[in-house]
Amino acid sequence: MAHHMLSEIHKHSRKWVVSVLVSRLWFYRGGTKNGPIQHMDLVVLDSQGNHMYVQIPPQRAEELKNELQEGKVYVMSNFNCVEAKTSYRPVESRFMIQFTRFSNAVLRPDLEADYPFCTYNLIPFQDIPGPCGPPP
Repeated sequence: MAHHMLSEIHKHSRKWVVSVLVSRLWFYRGGTKNGPIQHMDLVVLDSQGNHMYVQIPPQRAEELKNELQEGKVYVMSNFNCVEAKTSYRPVESRFMIQFTRFSNAVLRPDLEADYPFCTYNLIPFQDIPGPCGPPP
């Protein structure tokens, strides 16, 4: 089965299969430390260093919380690709991945060396947006 690069996926298809390293993983609990998981969030990287934000809904997050690990490579499939959130973007990307109850993440052991571990975007200080929006 052919894998797509994150730079290739868009919202006009649902037949994507990506091989990605989980760079960051956290749980959103609605602003509390011990509340129920409202969604699991990931930053993933493909072998070319492209990055994307992934959001996993609560029921699927409960099923995957002991399987997904930072620093491991997974083949992900049967997910939705949607426009990235405007209010929260852990990485700069036009699209994000949304898991559904049909989405899969299959561990691919011993491939970590083929993937970058982290992603970042350096911008000049004068271009950092203030609390009220972009600089003048």
